Order: sequence, then structure tokens, then C-alpha cells
Amino acid sequence: MLSSRITQLAAPPRRVPLSVISSTMPGITGIIGAFFLIFGLVFTAIFTSGLNLLDELRLSNSKTTAQAAVTQVNMTNSTENDVEIYEYRFAFRTPREQTVEGRSYSTGRIYSVGDTTKVYYVSDRPDVAQLEDTHRSEFTPFVLMVLLFPLIGAGLFISSIVRGRQQVNLLRHGQIA
Repeated sequence: MLSSRITQLAAPPRRVPLSVISSTMPGITGIIGAFFLIFGLVFTAIFTSGLNLLDELRLSNSKTTAQAAVTQVNMTNSTENDVEIYEYRFAFRTPREQTVEGRSYSTGRIYSVGDTTKVYYVSDRPDVAQLEDTHRSEFTPFVLMVLLFPLIGAGLFISSIVRGRQQVNLLRHGQIA
């Protein structure tokens, strides 16, 4: 037995009110997905702002070295596994007698001001350099794990929008069985 409202339903395509569309589209899954997406993007921007994967890759393949002097040691406000991250400023000279200044980061203190140590650099770009046993970026590439949150959020949000569109399409073009 059909409801009297269903028997009075207009023939397809029907106009679906905006209030129905807006309540059907995102749903609770979409709202949670949007939350993960927005906050995940904020955290991703904060934690990956100094990460330069291309330079990290160039340095991992570089064998060019020189001796560098540590000119400044700063404790950052960052930690990794409850261990302070230190910033080292250093200077070195290339074989072409070019003086280059740079910075590196380490988890825990390794060097002091005035220490001399090996520096690795890209021969055609000596400004891309790092001290031995340090990394060029404040955080290691492992920090890219924070990308999981906006990716999961985007997946939830998109899937809820697709499901919502299917429901609206069914309301607009569906036939009574």
C-alpha cells in the first residue's frame, strides 16, 4: 500500500529542494571528513613548511665534501620523540674558494660553536649542504606521515558527496516501483 504522498509524486525529473540537497550531500561522514581535511592541511603546512625533498634527495646522492666550521648552535622549539632539535649554522669554502654559509638540524646536540666537521654539498649548488650526521630540514621526511590525515579526510568527504549526489539523483529521476 503506497502512501498518498508518493502517489502524488510528480513525474521525473522532479525539483529537489535545496534544503534536501544540502542535508543529503555531506552527511556526518562528510562533516568528519571535512574536519580531518581542514585540520590535517593546517598541521601539514606547519610541519612540512621547511621540508625540501628535492634537496634532501640531491644531498643523499652527493659525495662532494669539505670541512666546515660551526658558527652558531641554536635550540629550536621543536622536539622529535621528546628529544630537542638543534639548528647548526656553519660556513665552508668550496675548491673554487667560494665561502658558503648554511644550516643543518639534528635530534640532540652533536656540535658546539667552533667545531670543525665534514659537510656534504651538491657540487653545482653548494648552497645545498648539510653537516655530517645531520639533516637539511628541521624535521625528517618521516613527518610526511601527517599527510595521512588530510588524505583520509578528503576520501571521506568525497565519498559522502558522491553518495549524496546518488541520493539526490534518485530523488530527482527515480521511478516508483
